[in-house]
Amino acid sequence: MARGKWRGRASSSSTARADEPRRGSFEVTLLRADGSSAELWTGLKKGPPRRLKFPEPHVVLEELKKYLS
Repeated sequence: MARGKWRGRASSSSTARADEPRRGSFEVTLLRADGSSAELWTGLKKGPPRRLKFPEPHVVLEELKKYLS
């Protein structure tokens, strides 16, 4: 797993879907302060095998960096 220091003012939080989450998949969405969103990862159409439905941490981190720069 990649490690590093965040510089500047960044805050984050995570929430679960209010409705029933989809079984057997994983999604990561960036919600911005202005109300817009960006999908960082979706495993809905990936796999089998099941392990393809869950991202490697560095993949999500690289997508997040694109949206924060």
